[in-house]
Amino acid sequence: MGAGEAQQPARSVFEGVARQILGVLSLCGEHEIARRLVAFVWPDLDRPSAESRHGG
Repeated sequence: MGAGEAQQPARSVFEGVARQILGVLSLCGEHEIARRLVAFVWPDLDRPSAESRHGG
């Protein structure tokens, strides 16, 4: 997370807790588990958005 993103308050309790979980996993060196968790919750994350496909 970049400095600007870190300063943004979470939009929901779920997002705040998710950030904490991902942070703990990262600090513990469990990057693969964090990656799989994000992929499970947000499966389209690595796909280009409609905006980027249309030059927006």
